[in-house]
Amino acid sequence: MDWPTIDLIIRFMAISNLILLIILLWRDYNKTLPAKLGIVLCIGVVSYFIFEIPESNFTITPINLTLCATMSSIYSIFWLFSRSWFNDETHISWKSWSTVLLTTIISVVLWMARVSGYDQGVNIPTRIMWMGFSIWGLWIAWQGKDNDLVEARRKLRILFIVTVGSSIGLITVIFFIYNLFLKMITPYLITISVNSIILIITYYLIISLVRSYPIDLFAPIEKPSSGSKDNISEEELALQEKLEHYISYERAYRNESLTIALLSKSLGEQEYKLRRLINGRLGYRNFSSFLNHYRLAEVREALRDPQQSEVPILTIALDSGFGSLAPFNRAFRQAEGMTPSEYRQIY
Repeated sequence: MDWPTIDLIIRFMAISNLILLIILLWRDYNKTLPAKLGIVLCIGVVSYFIFEIPESNFTITPINLTLCATMSSIYSIFWLFSRSWFNDETHISWKSWSTVLLTTIISVVLWMARVSGYDQGVNIPTRIMWMGFSIWGLWIAWQGKDNDLVEARRKLRILFIVTVGSSIGLITVIFFIYNLFLKMITPYLITISVNSIILIITYYLIISLVRSYPIDLFAPIEKPSSGSKDNISEEELALQEKLEHYISYERAYRNESLTIALLSKSLGEQEYKLRRLINGRLGYRNFSSFLNHYRLAEVREALRDPQQSEVPILTIALDSGFGSLAPFNRAFRQAEGMTPSEYRQIY
């Protein structure tokens, strides 16, 4: 069996897995942003399998440009996917979409330059850019691992994102090496290696989704419950009241460095009990959202207070526990559907 035949078989198997993955995501989680981005990511990888074929003589046509653009968006979409799933972002700003569009256009332009004969290292900037988005996505997953309150997602987080992200990085490195030693390595050896990695990843993802069903790994973000004390044990009730007193009355949420581990230590309670209470009982999917609930309540009160009308919004945000302006603006807009300045003008 020759190299092209082996390559074709692996491509067919991987595309089949990707189509199955798209079906699973659409069937079970189609209303959620992470699943939608996951579907777009899968479509991008399918485009790669159709587009990146060794020893092909490419021409600049609308079909090839479309395939190249879709394939080139994989890494930036992976970055958005990490944000939406692991940070529970329900809205992607126009600035982020502009970043995806800009990097995709740059990748396509560099590809057109290569096809036109200007192959003097023009592919290297593309690979470096893609590697940057891969590392960025990995960092997002790693940075928020301690704040994740969804137990099923928390268990899968590190293994899942490191496996996928590292593989994307490995693929980028393989192509980088190939571009440096273009005449010394068989093109089919490179593509078979890359395609085999993708085949393994897609198989792993399918197994993970099937095993986790019906656990809502991509569950839509619901409004936290009011914390009703019905059907709650005395132990849970005592812990809930203790938590509410510490967070609300002692205003522990103002501590921008507060983590679930530090909270557990401060209350003298086991961390897993707090995670179970905040997620399962109060309805929060990550610890930052839990704290922001109290922080935003204080901000809204301050913005409505006539006596604080001259106090800068940044000062109010910092006093409430937000570490900087950007995460505050993002949290406020997501909660209220408007900017803090607009909110202050209305009220």
